[in-house]
Amino acid sequence: MMMSTHSGVNDAWMEVVSSQRQSLLSVDISCSAVTDSGIDLLRDCSSMQSLACNYCDQISESGLVVLSG
Repeated sequence: MMMSTHSGVNDAWMEVVSSQRQSLLSVDISCSAVTDSGIDLLRDCSSMQSLACNYCDQISESGLVVLSG
C-alpha cells in the first residue's frame, strides 16, 4: 500500500491501514507525519514483508523495534 503519494498521512490513517491485517504485505509511508504510535498499530499485521518510512522524522528506532518481533 503506497501512502507516500497522499498528503496528510498520519496516525489516524494508520488505523485504516492496519485494519487490513493479514492481507497487508507492504506499506510505504515515506515523508508522512506518522509517529511511533501509528507504527505500533501495524503490530498485528504479521504478513507484512516491507515497510518504507524514509524521511519520517517522528518515527524512532524504538517505534520500529515493535515490528521486529
